[in-house]
Amino acid sequence: MSNRVWPVDAVSGAPEYSGRALRQAQMAPLLPGATTTRPLGTRSGVRPGTSPTTVTATTTTWTCRPHAGILDVLPAAEAGPYGYAIDADATGSMTPPNATNPRRDILFVQLTDPAESTGGTVPGVVLDYAAGSPAASPTAPAAPARSLVLAEINVPAVGGGNPAVTWVAPVLQSGIWPVRNVTERAALASAIGASTLNPLYVHRADADDIGRLEVTENGTAWRTVFSEVGRGYASDGSGGGALTTSWATSSAPAAIELPPGRYIVHASIGLTLSTSANVGVEAHLFDSTGSPFGSAQGTSENRWANGVAGVASTTLEFTRLITVPSGGRTVQIRRRTSATGGTQSSSIEHLVAQRVG
Repeated sequence: MSNRVWPVDAVSGAPEYSGRALRQAQMAPLLPGATTTRPLGTRSGVRPGTSPTTVTATTTTWTCRPHAGILDVLPAAEAGPYGYAIDADATGSMTPPNATNPRRDILFVQLTDPAESTGGTVPGVVLDYAAGSPAASPTAPAAPARSLVLAEINVPAVGGGNPAVTWVAPVLQSGIWPVRNVTERAALASAIGASTLNPLYVHRADADDIGRLEVTENGTAWRTVFSEVGRGYASDGSGGGALTTSWATSSAPAAIELPPGRYIVHASIGLTLSTSANVGVEAHLFDSTGSPFGSAQGTSENRWANGVAGVASTTLEFTRLITVPSGGRTVQIRRRTSATGGTQSSSIEHLVAQRVG
């Protein structure tokens, strides 16, 4: 067992640094992903922003473009993670397509470190390729020992055209980037890019509390990130009964228990109406004490639906920002009609709550 510190000057020959010592003291503390079984380990993968087109292939040649990543692939938990980099295009030969069936091949990075008993004589990494077995529904070969698979190469049978490359390398954890405004956000997205595999998250200082955390998957379209904290669903089935002019709940209302905080709640009611005359239906969010959430009922909550005899169905939907006071509340939907006489034969209710503060 050794205790490591880095960086310090050696005094009287101590400390001495080995590759393992530097990985433990220099690499491991800077990377997330420690577990009980691998306390000095991390997740093997490539840098955030690495293009999913890093690997390409034709029927004769595979190509891997420059990129960098982390390898935590040795059995010893104390071995620590290795950084690697490919700094120039690398190419190799593809196994020819099969005459009858497609095949799924892999391209991988493999580590050799004789000091860690991996075999070999020279430490390093190599890009290598392995062909799968042709089959009507082919599967990729298993990853070799001490390797990170970068891509699967789907090779059609003879005459089927060029292979299709599927980028499968895990992406290392990326952080949330602080920006002052949309101008800085656009500049950041332009500089580092974004994709489905490499989403870009920002914390925008000029937005309100609800919209500060944003994400893009293409560098131009942004959406606000919320955390869902609850869902509710209810169905009255048949025999829903009268829709009255008083705010009323269904016999088994959709409801969500929410602790104190601010939430965006999306509500919907699907009604099957059986009325003899037109009737206006509106809905509102209430708590279990009968207190309304949001703006005063009967104003901006109105979602009118005209029902006539034999009408199939209608859906009322609305989204509200609510504040749940100390002690928490049960949130539910209530509804009423503009006149007496409206009835329903069934109803379905949905609630989804997302915490924003």
